[in-house]
Amino acid sequence: MVLRKSKIIFIGLIFIIISLGYYRNYFINYFDNIKDKINVDNYLLGKNNKLLAVIYIPKINLKKGIYFLETKENNVNKNIELLRGSTSSDILLAAHSGNGKKGYFNNIFNLKYNDFIYLYHENKKYIYEVIDFYKVEKDGYLKLDYVNYKRLVLTTCDILEENKQYVVIAKLIT
Repeated sequence: MVLRKSKIIFIGLIFIIISLGYYRNYFINYFDNIKDKINVDNYLLGKNNKLLAVIYIPKINLKKGIYFLETKENNVNKNIELLRGSTSSDILLAAHSGNGKKGYFNNIFNLKYNDFIYLYHENKKYIYEVIDFYKVEKDGYLKLDYVNYKRLVLTTCDILEENKQYVVIAKLIT
């Protein structure tokens, strides 16, 4: 009889532990989203109303505002430049790399497959997953093939080959 009660208690504890593990991810994601929103809101509070969005790339510790196309702050020599974009299509961002204080994309070479990039726009969090990265000739143009999904494209000068552009492609997942 005592052995049977012990087995029931043991099975009950296993069930509780498994349940806690399952719901743990839910609560972590819930509180991470709240924390992200608070951090981004605080970041935006200190800025003016020329900001369109905020990009956050945890892997390279980058959090930076993106300015509207028509503002003078939307300039690769001052900030991350929005070249083209809308949350309903491709978003193309360019920035300098290198050791200077304007080298916002200095570490995008460290991004790998499945890394995440977050874009905050109009109180919504867009999550992109890195699906490709490559080099192209630097000729002032960036040819992008048509795709049937929304993507975020980051580009910067390659730090090893001065005649090349480094490109990171990320697919919108949520």
